[in-house]
Amino acid sequence: MTVPELQEKWQITFGERAPNASRGNLELRLGYRIQELCHGGLCRETRRTLDALADEGRAESSATM
Repeated sequence: MTVPELQEKWQITFGERAPNASRGNLELRLGYRIQELCHGGLCRETRRTLDALADEGRAESSATM
């Protein structure tokens, strides 16, 4: 797909204008979203675990500053 085609697909998929991103980035993010819509996203427990890990990383990062 061309970049304009990817941007159009983004508009349809996300309901908003595509970010000013590279073709590869648009392809990856669109692909993940389409897969998520077809097969389901992460379960609630996995999302909580990832959020906790991200919070932990932020806390460690701010502690070293």
